[in-house]
Amino acid sequence: MKENFNSAHIIAVEALPPTAAVLRCNLKLAEATDVHVYQCGAGAGSAQTMQFEFTPGMSVGASSVAGKAVMDEATSEAGTPGSDAHVPAPASGLLAFLQDLTVDTRRTFLEVLSSPAAPGKAAPARVRAVLSESGDVQSQFVGMVPSDISCWWRVLSEIVPLMLVKSKHEVTIQSTSAIIAQHEAAVLGGKRPAIDYLKVDVEGAEEFVLKGVTQRDWQRTRNVMVEVHDAGNALQRVVSQLDALGFKVSTKQEVWRIHRRLGIYLVFGTRAKGWQPPQWCKQL
Repeated sequence: MKENFNSAHIIAVEALPPTAAVLRCNLKLAEATDVHVYQCGAGAGSAQTMQFEFTPGMSVGASSVAGKAVMDEATSEAGTPGSDAHVPAPASGLLAFLQDLTVDTRRTFLEVLSSPAAPGKAAPARVRAVLSESGDVQSQFVGMVPSDISCWWRVLSEIVPLMLVKSKHEVTIQSTSAIIAQHEAAVLGGKRPAIDYLKVDVEGAEEFVLKGVTQRDWQRTRNVMVEVHDAGNALQRVVSQLDALGFKVSTKQEVWRIHRRLGIYLVFGTRAKGWQPPQWCKQL
């Protein structure tokens, strides 16, 4: 976002303390300004705690109780989301889930390794911020090269050990609007500008985050993007909610095999042409 909108003022909410530390490290390395990291969970209410399960070796999948239930259900079900030349015959349950994860991981690594570095910047594929077992942030060279990544079983051999180490964290939950209000009071001098873009990607707990947005904050939101795990008809509920709030709503599903298996969709809400935020909004 900062590369494309350099003047953007960003509130970044990350529930897990170790991941928040990595985020702050990467922001510093990228020399990103006006990005404020809040280490807490966003939800429907405030002043409560929730236990999060964390896999330090994986960059995705950390989840609340709600998100974990979605993942557990998906890995136990059968499914054949598609074919790939590097993957064995489709399987069901956990094996199929791991195969899909491997294909997606390989695709991601290949895209990063083949992308050119920005002028004056280190190639993003060469170094990454990672966590040591003690929880310290360290720089580490990416171990695999394209020839390794081309074989699904080599990628799988890297992924499976990383999935076995888990830790649990008690995280304070704040309502989404409470986090925004706290930031505006502490950093923006009480100004309440329009919210140009609200992005929600919380591994299955998206409806809790949306419930934590007050009607007044919805009124000043220009665009919203929600990654929805379609468990129990969640997709239709989120689409209906945004539609009722006056957004023009569209959905799409990304190319990732894991997204097809888990029923993950992207939901976009945009305002009509000519929309203006309420007059009480104070621009930065």
